[in-house]
Amino acid sequence: IKRIDASFFQNTPSFSARMSGAQTLSNETYTKVDFDTEDFDTDGAYDHSTNQRFTVPSGKGGLYSFQYSCQNSQKSSSNKLYSMRLYVNGSSAAGTLVRQNPTTTGTYDVYLNGSASLQLEAGDYVEVFYWHNTGSTVNLESDNKRFSGFRVT
Repeated sequence: IKRIDASFFQNTPSFSARMSGAQTLSNETYTKVDFDTEDFDTDGAYDHSTNQRFTVPSGKGGLYSFQYSCQNSQKSSSNKLYSMRLYVNGSSAAGTLVRQNPTTTGTYDVYLNGSASLQLEAGDYVEVFYWHNTGSTVNLESDNKRFSGFRVT
């Protein structure tokens, strides 16, 4: 009989952060989302106070899985685009794009979520940015905004 030591399969570092309040974002500008409240952070790798970013700790490079989600409080009633992207070291790495094009009258909530697997090295940092083309500002709601991740291998 072979046994597997479950302690070997710790997916750390891991973290989960959310927003404590609303955030107003300008039109057609990628703006960093302020996930300012941590639910957990196993290695102290998520900076919630100043940078709202995850930084790979020393000796913890590898494959990481990230999840992100936001909902804005503006109601879309015409053809608009909304995007969320993960940035690694200040450059766009992965993302989600939604085209809101209602076929009936009325308004619709805009909710984006996504995930990505990224190969990272110690010192690399990951942030979430949001973009829209509504012609005015939008407010990201404090509910349903989350950024989380963990090391796979």
